[in-house]
Amino acid sequence: MDKKTIGIGLLGAWQDHIYRFAETIVKNGDVKADSFRHWKNSTYEDCRLVAAWDNKEERGKALADAFQIDFEPDLNKFLSNPCIDAVIICSETANHAAHIIAAANAGKHIFVEKSPFADLEGAYLARDAVKKSGVHFMVSSPMEKPRNRFAKNLVDEGKLGTITEVRFRLYSEHGNTLTEPVGIYNKEENGGGVMNDFGQHGVHVTSWFLGKPVSVSAQFDYTTEFAKKYKTEDNVVAVYEFENGGIGIVEAGWVAQAHDCVLDVCGTNGTVHIIGDDVTFYENGEKDVHDDVKYLLQGENWIHVPNTELPEKILYPLRHWVDNIINDTPDDRQTIDDAVLWTEMICAAYRAADKNEIIL
Repeated sequence: MDKKTIGIGLLGAWQDHIYRFAETIVKNGDVKADSFRHWKNSTYEDCRLVAAWDNKEERGKALADAFQIDFEPDLNKFLSNPCIDAVIICSETANHAAHIIAAANAGKHIFVEKSPFADLEGAYLARDAVKKSGVHFMVSSPMEKPRNRFAKNLVDEGKLGTITEVRFRLYSEHGNTLTEPVGIYNKEENGGGVMNDFGQHGVHVTSWFLGKPVSVSAQFDYTTEFAKKYKTEDNVVAVYEFENGGIGIVEAGWVAQAHDCVLDVCGTNGTVHIIGDDVTFYENGEKDVHDDVKYLLQGENWIHVPNTELPEKILYPLRHWVDNIINDTPDDRQTIDDAVLWTEMICAAYRAADKNEIIL
């Protein structure tokens, strides 16, 4: 690998986020999207796109054509390309483990869109392959935005006392607007339903604050006709108990008219309440996207925190991964061990929902 340039292959276009990752590289970080306001400005002149692969030729060619790179229909040839040093994986979630193992065995560094895995067996095999190969690995996750790190800093400083509950809620209206093909409701591709999709963010956050869980109970509902037809959950609540006695609540759904992400962190001495990506609409048709962050400490009133007082922005996960590769620094964010823990938590919730009992 040229020390100054990383050749990147695009492995799969099932998840449309692959276009955002590729655009970020091609436009050298100059991407005009609301989500990028959360991250430190960074450039990508040390990266170049090499080729694309997908198991559906039409989908793969469309991706390759969009960024004027080669399409390689043979996965083995794609991974053996000496010009590819690293891959961004956005294939079907159910195929992530096989693709991560293949990429690791080929010596390619790996950036994978959530959810990283659909089942525990694949997660464990992929972990072994990644660690044996020594490649750099990272899961794409937006959970370390300044608003969430503000709450984490209060916890780490002990200002909230003993943390008793972390509640995370994320909903969208995707299930209400879908038409055929089923897309995210296809369990054979998605590895599950909304628990394995939006629930991924919730298990990341609750474990980030509370550590490793010891038990879980869960309620899965099947609201839309798609959910009933394909037996894919689209409205869920999972309640985890953690080793320190704290409770983590993950709420996720595709059947609500809301995109805002809510996080509550409650402790014996205080509480943080966050509404992320809150939108204010004005009479002239303009809108303002912002985070609503406030906290309450013992004996005080609610304190609203302006965006200017949130923690300093950190690198976008994709850029952090690239830096780890270039500098050969240890993987320290959204690692393979994190990915396995989140998969254990999600799979335990599925078992709990099926058996209606506490199990992990």
